[in-house]
Amino acid sequence: MTKKLTAKEQAFVEEYITLKNGYQAYCNAGYSTNMTRTAIDIAVCNIKRKPHIKEAIEKHEKTLQRKTQITAESLCEKLDRIYFEAMAEEKKQYVAAVSAVMGQAKLLGLIIDKAEIKASIYRPEDMLESIVIEANERKQQIQYN
Repeated sequence: MTKKLTAKEQAFVEEYITLKNGYQAYCNAGYSTNMTRTAIDIAVCNIKRKPHIKEAIEKHEKTLQRKTQITAESLCEKLDRIYFEAMAEEKKQYVAAVSAVMGQAKLLGLIIDKAEIKASIYRPEDMLESIVIEANERKQQIQYN
């Protein structure tokens, strides 16, 4: 049995489905915004990792997909049609054909735009390890001086 979403979690899921922006969904859902951008990004990652929230997001996305009947396969079929129509004309429309092929490649995850890549990496254990190393180095310096 899945855990029931709290009011804030439900608001986050709905905002995230609508906006596809974790930061904005977090702020709009009523979570504290009195934090740095990095802290909010970390909080968003933690929220999205919770199994019941992950499940709710997936459920909403599947429902939306069913409503619109859009799948990767149907989009590829449309792009195929555009490609063949562009290449079949007397004046071949190479730009349209290339755009259709590139659209398919992006849709299938073969190409990722640089603008689509966003990540925040924060590992407290790495910071703690570097602090311990610095402290040990300082301790050794003090002992030898």
